[in-house]
Amino acid sequence: GRELFRNVDADAAPRPIDSADVKEYLRGIAGEDFTAKDFRTWYATRTALRGLERCPVQSKTQARAEVKRVLGEVARKLGNTPAICRKSYVHPIVIETYLAGELQCHGKTRTSCTQRLFRLLARATGGRGRRSNGAGAATLN
Repeated sequence: GRELFRNVDADAAPRPIDSADVKEYLRGIAGEDFTAKDFRTWYATRTALRGLERCPVQSKTQARAEVKRVLGEVARKLGNTPAICRKSYVHPIVIETYLAGELQCHGKTRTSCTQRLFRLLARATGGRGRRSNGAGAATLN
């Protein structure tokens, strides 16, 4: 895989760390076949949910503008374009629920964003766990 960074081993020798090393490490700590993309997808979906929850839907035009704005913010954080972010990283259930006016706005609440996201993803997948979002991005629930 592509060299990502270097680590100094026990003998003080620099050792390159590549994408295969990162994938192996993630599999080891997660106990399943997770990749860095799974973590990016989770982060992007959760960040989009938090951003959209702050913006109550007042009209379809305003809702579409908010989705565009939030996807732009998430894309900047990931270093992608909004189109790639929407297609490959943000689970569609978050955007669909928001555009339908069904996403509740949350200020201070006892339910964490992660818990709310788990509920949305469970609804989208019928509680089946990992699945593709239709665009090749794995989602976790």
